[in-house]
Amino acid sequence: MRLQLALLAALMVVSAPLHTLSAQQPRPAGVTAGDRIRLKVAGENQRRVATVIDASAVQIRVQFERPPTTESVQLDDLRSLDRSLGQRSTGRGALRGAGWGLLTGIALSGVVAVTTAIVCRLDPCNEWSGFTVGLAIVSLPITGTVVGGIAGAAAPGERWQRVPVR
Repeated sequence: MRLQLALLAALMVVSAPLHTLSAQQPRPAGVTAGDRIRLKVAGENQRRVATVIDASAVQIRVQFERPPTTESVQLDDLRSLDRSLGQRSTGRGALRGAGWGLLTGIALSGVVAVTTAIVCRLDPCNEWSGFTVGLAIVSLPITGTVVGGIAGAAAPGERWQRVPVR
C-alpha cells in the first residue's frame, strides 16, 4: 500500500510540470474572422493593424484601422503576420517600469556621489552640502521607482503572437 502511494505521489510530481507546459502552449496558427492582426505587406514600409473579416487559403479580407479601409490581401504578398493576444498586464508593466526607474535612480545616485566626492576633494564641503547630497542619493532611486512604476502602468501595450505566413 505504501509503495502504491509513493508511486502515485511520484507520478503526480512528474506529471504536474507536463500539464503546466501543455497549458502554456500558444494557440494554433491561422487567423479567423474577428481576429485583430498586425501585418506587413510587400512594398510597404510599416506594419498595419487590422481586423480580419474573412480568411481563406489564398487571401484574407481585412478592415484596416488607419486609414479605415477594407482590403483583400493575398497571402503571397504578406511579409509578416501577427495575431493579437490582448492587452498587456498593467501590473507587469508597473513592475517593469519600477525596476527600470530604480536602476536609473541608482545610476544617477552614483553619478551624484562620484561628482560630489571629486568636488569636495578639491574644495572642502560643509555639513549641509553633505546632507543635501546624501538626501539626493537616497531620494533618486525612490523617485525613479515611483515614476517608473506609474509610467509602466500607464504605458499602452498589446501582446502579439507570430503567425507563419508560408
